[in-house]
Amino acid sequence: MGLSSFEKNLISKVEKEIPGVTPGLQIQVHQLGKKVCDVEIGQTYPYYDLASLTKVIFTTQIFMKAFEEKKWTLDSKVVDFCPWFKFPEVTLTECLNHSSGLAWWLPFFEIVDFKKTPQERWLSTQQMINESPIDQKDISVYSDVGFILLGHVLESMFQKPLIEIWGQLKEEVYPRTTLNFHPDNKACFETRLYAPTERSEWRHRLIQGEVHDDNTWSFGGVSSHAGLFGSIDDLGWYSLLKMTGAFIGAFFVIHFLKKIRFFYIRFQSFVLKFVGWLIAFICIWSALTYVQYDWKDDAEHPYAEAIQYENRLHESELVQQLEQTQLAAPVKAYILAQIALLHSPADENAAIPYVLTLVDAEENNPDFIQYGFSPSQLWAMQQQLYGKAITPTAQSVSPQFMQVQKWAGILQGVIISVFILNVILSLILYALSRYFLARTRRIEHNLKNVC
Repeated sequence: MGLSSFEKNLISKVEKEIPGVTPGLQIQVHQLGKKVCDVEIGQTYPYYDLASLTKVIFTTQIFMKAFEEKKWTLDSKVVDFCPWFKFPEVTLTECLNHSSGLAWWLPFFEIVDFKKTPQERWLSTQQMINESPIDQKDISVYSDVGFILLGHVLESMFQKPLIEIWGQLKEEVYPRTTLNFHPDNKACFETRLYAPTERSEWRHRLIQGEVHDDNTWSFGGVSSHAGLFGSIDDLGWYSLLKMTGAFIGAFFVIHFLKKIRFFYIRFQSFVLKFVGWLIAFICIWSALTYVQYDWKDDAEHPYAEAIQYENRLHESELVQQLEQTQLAAPVKAYILAQIALLHSPADENAAIPYVLTLVDAEENNPDFIQYGFSPSQLWAMQQQLYGKAITPTAQSVSPQFMQVQKWAGILQGVIISVFILNVILSLILYALSRYFLARTRRIEHNLKNVC
């Protein structure tokens, strides 16, 4: 629907290459803050095993935050946090850039005792890491073991299990995403919503909704090197570009402002420094949001014109083109419902029969998941028409939207409270200034009389 020439060309090239390689692909491209490409090719799913992206999204990110909090330095050794580690010369920096010399991989899942709890199995890796050889060189060799070791460092640094450390980071950096570990190897949503990875001879089943990495699976689904699940939207502009850019950019703003004497003196106070960081974060976030949503893009105008109609949905140019295609009925219903709801004003009466077709297809069509409909968009359509999610796929994302509404309410309350406090303080300061001005004038008058 409404594909650009770039997207059509990309799909054509990819479709020639993926047979026998992968059943499907999801591709997003962002340029200057705008999503310029968003295509799905072949069989796709709402959620995926993010595998080693866990190292970037979780482990590297939390170490950056800890570095800013001065919990470690570039010279910090692993033994500073894990005294049990027998190689005192290995630094955290070397583990992060894969130059520690530790083995690239070890089969922990073949050695751990599955009669023990997941946490006990995780802790048992300490001995296995110590028993493995180390070959320090001035080169980087990708190492899962190095990042597993960093997981133990994090637990020592924060005095919390990894899952709690992740929970804190997600709340601060990725609050509105579906990024999550699957503790005890239990999926957060319905298993059918996750892309299967392989049929495992070792686990004797199709791996779907549980982590593919055998070591992470043996730890109970949580590790510092793998284990996160999420959607392509979680990895797109919002979570890994806009949020990270605003979060890190605010620290750079504070760093440069401290070079100015006025700010240097005031930032000696942690409270004022935090307020400055918060203001910088909000400003950067607002600027990036403007770029994302409000920056004029003439190329989008044809799409807006294509979905508009005067009286009836079938007058739309896009609907007329759609009628000439051989798409499955649920796909057509999905597109028609979207067109009706995107119309200005929203044509809810026209959208209802098509949304009901989708509801019926989800209940009765076993191939419904293969169409790859976005759960968030299904939720939005049902919410707009019925005020609630009425199907399992839409209900799977309801907790995230409820959390967003909760935090939006809290933020609104905080903003109103701060505004009222500012008004009260302004009135008090104004009254004090008037009082001192009058007092100064009386003193000056009395001095003139004395003279």
